[in-house]
Parts: sequence; C-alpha cells; structure tokens
Amino acid sequence: MTVDELRRSNAGVRDKIRDILERHPELRDDDEDLALYQDLHVEVGTPFLERVQGKLQERARAILERRPDLQYLFDD
Repeated sequence: MTVDELRRSNAGVRDKIRDILERHPELRDDDEDLALYQDLHVEVGTPFLERVQGKLQERARAILERRPDLQYLFDD
C-alpha cells in the first residue's frame, strides 16, 4: 500500500468511527478509554501511518464487539 493509499484508508476509517460515535454516543466513553490506552503505549520501529492504521482498526474492532449490528458501516 502506498503512503497516499494508507492516508486515504486511515482517513476513511477515522471518519467512519467519528460518524458512529456521533450517532451512538453510548460508545464514546469506551472509545475514548481505548484511545487513551493506545496513546500510553508506543510502538518502536513501525512507520507512523501503519501505527495509526493499527490503532484505528483496533478502535473499529472494539466498536463492533459492543455493537456487531454496525458491521455494515465498515463494509466497503
């Protein structure tokens, strides 16, 4: 995946997460807790955009664990 493709992919997942949290505010606290936890742990040796992608995917999985019915929002 090129740098531009990775940026677009990250932006797309970030936008989906933001939209879901706006529509389902009950998920916000758990997402914020996970994001804070992610910020406390640093990966060494992994390029920045790949770290961001991994963190976004982890947040998306956490949302889907709580609300599997929202899977269709991540399908594309």
